[in-house]
Amino acid sequence: MDIEDFPPHILQQIKNTWENCHQDISTIHHYG
Repeated sequence: MDIEDFPPHILQQIKNTWENCHQDISTIHHYG
């Protein structure tokens, strides 16, 4: 299944979730 198969709003939601998770990881690394 290609990522292009997802509807645009789902892709946006995944992107937002990924960015939030990535920010959390960066914060943990920064303060850890």
